[in-house]
Amino acid sequence: MFDFSKRVVVINGAAGNLGVAVTRAFQKTGATLVLVDRGKDRLAQIYPDLVEASRCFFAIGVDLNDVAAVEQMASEAVRRFERIDALVNTAGGYRAGQPLAAITV
Repeated sequence: MFDFSKRVVVINGAAGNLGVAVTRAFQKTGATLVLVDRGKDRLAQIYPDLVEASRCFFAIGVDLNDVAAVEQMASEAVRRFERIDALVNTAGGYRAGQPLAAITV
């Protein structure tokens, strides 16, 4: 496993299924975490072990479509941790074609 103990990692979509898996993987490597979600309460519910962690910042209520909100989040992350070393963007959704129930055999 890689050593990210001296790295600051921003994870967009940290409350989603993929975001949780990615966050836990980076947590195991010792990374400092900036967890981003547009919801107000989900990060604290999903990561109760990180609520008081000094090496974690919950950036809540951030709409990634809002440039000012993203800039504010990044500025706050840099203010707290002096830099950002990596960005993992797991935010978004996936939709491919018709729903399974609408497809004929």
